[in-house]
Formats: sequence, structure tokens, C-alpha cells
Amino acid sequence: MGNPIRFVSCEWEKDFCGNRIKGGSRKVLFIDTEIGQDELLRRYHKIKSKIDWKGDDNIIMMSKGGTTMDIWEQTEKMIQAYRPEVVIIDSMYNATSVSDFSKSTGMSKVTDALATLKDKYGVTILIIAHFNKGNDEQVTHIDRIQGSAVFKNSIEFQICMIQTNIDDFNIFQVQKTRGVPFDRSYIGLKWDDFWFTTKGIIEDISDYLVTEHKKKKWTSVLEDLPDRFDTKDWLNVFNSKFEMSERTGKVWLKEVSRTQMVDKISHGVYEKKLKLIEENEID
Repeated sequence: MGNPIRFVSCEWEKDFCGNRIKGGSRKVLFIDTEIGQDELLRRYHKIKSKIDWKGDDNIIMMSKGGTTMDIWEQTEKMIQAYRPEVVIIDSMYNATSVSDFSKSTGMSKVTDALATLKDKYGVTILIIAHFNKGNDEQVTHIDRIQGSAVFKNSIEFQICMIQTNIDDFNIFQVQKTRGVPFDRSYIGLKWDDFWFTTKGIIEDISDYLVTEHKKKKWTSVLEDLPDRFDTKDWLNVFNSKFEMSERTGKVWLKEVSRTQMVDKISHGVYEKKLKLIEENEID
């Protein structure tokens, strides 16, 4: 672990993406385990430029080298020295020598270390974790996160964020809280030079998860159909444009009818539909 990077002027924003931040500023220890000190500093200054930065020195940042190691001993020493109230670890998978997160025996070593720090020093721990590759149909479901049931059961509050098929537009959702009700709405976030802004609630996220390649194919069929059409109309246009089976044509129709591009009126009858958030509204 490298030497700590100290900054002497920081104060939290009053809100994040329209949600009020309660309780004022907190002392924070941020531990980077993957991007390195130079990139960490670059990102810090990018974010800092968006905020009216002032106040006490309540953030300490550290960056771990590329070697495989557990960070728990160094983290405890930093907590003892600087007494932070919040510890952020980015990311979990480089924070430990445990290599197989699917096994409860290895994952228990991680959750035990985190629980010890939390209970011993009364800190709030925020961990950045990644999704497993594939299983895109689960979108923001907790089971997409790498880690055994031991890890998932230990989580008290979970936020998930995914990329979409629109550049710099992400979808954000609270997936789990322990003991309190929460809003499961999908929130659209616009990413602009290291800063998020809220664009609104997304009623149906399906359209934003379809690849541009497939969406263009669907559009090529839709543009030759009337506003209201049936399955036969769709297949006639599909067959004229693509040398694929009728079964594939029906699968495409089923998929597009789950998006904001098409509304299913009744059995076998469909209607073209606008997306809830137009792309030109996101910019």
C-alpha cells in the first residue's frame, strides 16, 4: 500500500441526483485497489472541480499496488491513525488474496474482516463490487454480483448501476435495504465528465438494454409497417428484409414488444410506441 494522499479542503454536496444528503460532512478513508495513484488523483481533481470544495480535511486516500494481498491490516492502521467515519473500498476483488468468490469458505474471510473493522471502530463501510459477466437479463439483480451467498447476505444496503445502449447514460436502482422500505424505481443518470445528473424515472428499461445492432434491425422492420399492425404484417416485412426463419421473426416481435418501441394491444395486434425518454432529451 502506498503512502496516504491527504487533501485539506473538502465538504460534501448537499444532495446527490436529487436526493438530500443528511447529516452533513463525514471523515472518509478512500482505498483504491485497482486504478493506481496517478489515475486516482486525476479522477479526484475532476470530481473536485464540480463541487464548491471547502472546509476541514476530512478525506484521506490511499492506493494499493498491483500485487495480490489483503488490505485489512493496512486499513486498520489507517483507521486507527485518522479515525474516519466512512471507509470506501474500490474495488472488493482487488482488496483480498481470496481468488474464488463463489466459495463460502473464501468469501467468509472477506466478510469477517469487514465485520471486524465495522464493529471494532464503528465505521460505515462502502464497497464497490462488479457484476459477473453474462446474465444480462437479470439487469440489477443482487445475484449478478460476484460473491457467494455469504457476501450477499451480509449486505445491508445495495445500489446497482448498469450501462445502457446510449452513450454516457446509466440506470441506477436500490436493490436491497435491511429493515426499512425502499423505492425500487429505475432512475436514469446522465454521465458528463465525472458527474452524474438525474434525467428521470424509467418505466420500462428493456429498450435501453437492447444492443444498437438489434435495435436497428427492429427499426428496419418497423419503418415499413403502419402505426398499427399484426403478426402477419410483421412477418411479411421481416421476410422481405431478412433471410431467416419465421421462428426468428416471431422471436424478434416478442422481444421488441417488451420495449418502449412497440405496444401490444391485444393478441397478435401491435402498435408503434415512443420511448419514455427520448435520446435527444438526455443530452
